[in-house]
Amino acid sequence: MLHSPLRFRRFLLLVSIVALLATACGSSDDVDNEDSPDVGTQVDAGTVGDAGPAEPEPDADAGPAEPDATGEDSDTESGCTAEETDCGDSCVDLDSDDDHCGECGNACGVGESCVDAQCQSGDVSFSEDVEPILDGCITCHGGVTPRADLNLSDDAYDSLVDVESTDCPGRIRVFPGEPDESYLIDKLEGADDICGTQMPQSGELPASELDTIRQWISEGALDN
Repeated sequence: MLHSPLRFRRFLLLVSIVALLATACGSSDDVDNEDSPDVGTQVDAGTVGDAGPAEPEPDADAGPAEPDATGEDSDTESGCTAEETDCGDSCVDLDSDDDHCGECGNACGVGESCVDAQCQSGDVSFSEDVEPILDGCITCHGGVTPRADLNLSDDAYDSLVDVESTDCPGRIRVFPGEPDESYLIDKLEGADDICGTQMPQSGELPASELDTIRQWISEGALDN
């Protein structure tokens, strides 16, 4: 209990000072909180800063991408290869097709064959000059099971021209226009690089007959 008015006044003054100090401290804390950046905001800002530059948007006026040139197909729209021509019902080679020689529908006549896009008839006839020579080989290369799958007794021409040898793969029996590249000539002459032995087994062909076959091949190996 206070015993005098003076002491009571001092007590009220002290209470007022304490109250003012308490109010002042509270205001200072609020200001500090307002000045301090939010931790969450700092983290978000850092994350955005590390994201890197934005991807450029595609140009709408650039048009479609060019096709890959390496994916080109060698076939034409008709289904023919680059070496063939569409002649309506089939794809043919105009350089060698007897029914479409040089152009579609240009058929070679009897005794002619298409060589280098031209119908030609040689001085040597396959049916009259060459085939009689080959008749001497029918004993081995004829019948139901001809040796080396070379049948000279039936469709001899189709068994020789532009046909790969079965006993020496990779070699063409008769290469039109190229007697030195024709395996038939190598077999008849007994070349070093033949497979098996020289033909015919009955003995070498006379030089005149061998020259006839050579000339026939040189003239394009025509089916005449």
